[in-house]
Amino acid sequence: MIVERPPYSYRDDPAVPDFADARPIAFIDGACMLCATGARLIARLDHSETIRICPIQTPLGHAILAHYGMDPEDPATWLFLEDGIASSSFDGMIRVGRASAAGAISSGRWDFCRAVSATGFISASRETAIVSSAARTSARLRTRPCANA
Repeated sequence: MIVERPPYSYRDDPAVPDFADARPIAFIDGACMLCATGARLIARLDHSETIRICPIQTPLGHAILAHYGMDPEDPATWLFLEDGIASSSFDGMIRVGRASAAGAISSGRWDFCRAVSATGFISASRETAIVSSAARTSARLRTRPCANA
């Protein structure tokens, strides 16, 4: 889902530290197995090294999540920030795929995913439930503590 805020609104938020935002950034739990797997996948697919990854446990990660009204204690919380626009859940995954080199090569897959998302085939509430369920399952199965569980 696209998080409803004007682009680059965090620049006017005194609680958010200044940071370089010229490239996309994925804010991901640094201790969760599912999130770490996602971060490794981004790193593997992003051959041009366009996407940066910031753990949500950092001061910047906490401040960005708070700015967008997201709960850093929720295992399903993650955020993708590109061109000043924040997204999460399936929309965030689609945007990560399109921003990575692999997404550029196989953009047809990401276009299909975006079309499914846009048609409402999977409702926003169902989408959130699917992502939350996967995150909570990962938190239960992890071998080391997850900061968000």
